[in-house]
Amino acid sequence: MKKMQPIHRFAAYIVCGFILAVALGFFLKGEHTDTTPTSQIMQESMQEEPVPDMANLPEGGLEAVPKEVDSNVIDITESLDDDALVVDGDEHSDARDSFDWNEDVWDNPLSIFSLQALSEIDEADEIEAVMLPEVKGRIAIIIDDMGIDMKHSYALMDMEGPFTLSFLPYAKKIDSQTEFARKKHHALMIHMPMEAVSGVMMDTPGLLKVGTSSNAFVEQLGMNLSRMHGYTGLNNHMGSLLTQDEGKMRLLMQELKEQGLYFIDSRTINTSVAADIAEAEGIPYLVRDVFLDHDPRPEAIMASLELAEKIAADKGLAIAIGHPKRETVEAIRKWAPTLKAKGYELVTIDQLIQEAYPEFQVKEVDDFSLIASPHQSHITALSIFD
Repeated sequence: MKKMQPIHRFAAYIVCGFILAVALGFFLKGEHTDTTPTSQIMQESMQEEPVPDMANLPEGGLEAVPKEVDSNVIDITESLDDDALVVDGDEHSDARDSFDWNEDVWDNPLSIFSLQALSEIDEADEIEAVMLPEVKGRIAIIIDDMGIDMKHSYALMDMEGPFTLSFLPYAKKIDSQTEFARKKHHALMIHMPMEAVSGVMMDTPGLLKVGTSSNAFVEQLGMNLSRMHGYTGLNNHMGSLLTQDEGKMRLLMQELKEQGLYFIDSRTINTSVAADIAEAEGIPYLVRDVFLDHDPRPEAIMASLELAEKIAADKGLAIAIGHPKRETVEAIRKWAPTLKAKGYELVTIDQLIQEAYPEFQVKEVDDFSLIASPHQSHITALSIFD
């Protein structure tokens, strides 16, 4: 057989392609089920909403022309008032029931109402998917004796808390230290020196004593309070003797009331009357639950922190007091990051006072942004763990 020329092959391809295209067209036409002419569809759609006679409009214009409402259309402006749909509350179910629902609209994934339907999924599954660990309790860590051992004080201030840092009023460079603490989002208290039963440290600067006259007592208290800024309350440094004296405690609480401050009883002795007098004088107060480092061994400090967790789980909150010692700082540094996973929240005393006494306004602190602190150039390099 004579070989087909290229031009002939090209023509054959075109003819075959045309035949296949025609055949495919007939096939697709047979599968199409909607035989309604396009012109008929247009006519029907035009008949659904007749155009009003503009020459014979009733009084009120187009607004007064009666309209036939399609039952498949939802007019949310007629059935939804301003407060009907509350996304995060129970009211949204009532708003949903007020509509005349149409299943086509409900099933439409683009409909705002399908979004409402998604919010109705099984609540248990939804909560399980998004809920953080349940908060078992809150723990406030107070660090006493701040400002004297500057190395360990700054190590604590530089840690993520928040903590409540109680500074001794006679600490050196106290303004620059407290400024740094506040920039790290810690709360501040003043650690007020008070006379102890044993008579130790009677030469402590600014010590409040039982045998002092009322005028001298109030004067010394005022001098101590003026030594520091930015604090919102105070707790006692030592004070096992003074906190048992009702007269001096009443003078103290009256001064705190005038200054708008709260009181934390460090409870250095079980027979302290400080909390009772604070309550009688209308002073916001809380009482210490745990001493962290009376036994300075690392394992003993960790046991005290675990005790604080147990107390917080039992009564909702716990107040623990520690000191700027190497062992305490190391223990807190290891312990604090574990709290969230265990369901505990670290808070300041300010937060606990505000919640316990909602009518009490925690004192606003001064702005320290302009205070000079030349020694702080080396603060970020300070670490007891190097």
